[in-house]
Amino acid sequence: TIGGDGSWNDPRLAGFLKQFMREAKQKKITFHLLFDHEMRTENPAFAEGFAGTHRFLPPQFSTPAGIDIFGDHVVILANTALNRIVEEKISITVIVNHLIADAFRTWFKLLWQASPAK
Repeated sequence: TIGGDGSWNDPRLAGFLKQFMREAKQKKITFHLLFDHEMRTENPAFAEGFAGTHRFLPPQFSTPAGIDIFGDHVVILANTALNRIVEEKISITVIVNHLIADAFRTWFKLLWQASPAK
């Protein structure tokens, strides 16, 4: 994830999140997450709730959008809000393309290296 903001904490997604986390644990999926800077102080427990590693983007790079990369998928979410709200006018774009997913993974690595460790 690039630009995670905790919007999965939206109460409307509680059932989905619980099932998703259970399945991820069973499948031993680990996450690599770059959260928006505000998550460091606003909801650090959420960031710690994922198996894997996470870092926080520098403050000047927080945005109302996020990117999830998995397999050959890239999911771009726009109009998300910090810590618990999925806006009614959310925009979701799904790209299924191995080359594009690999490109986003490469950019993720650059951002990971540029973001301070916890």
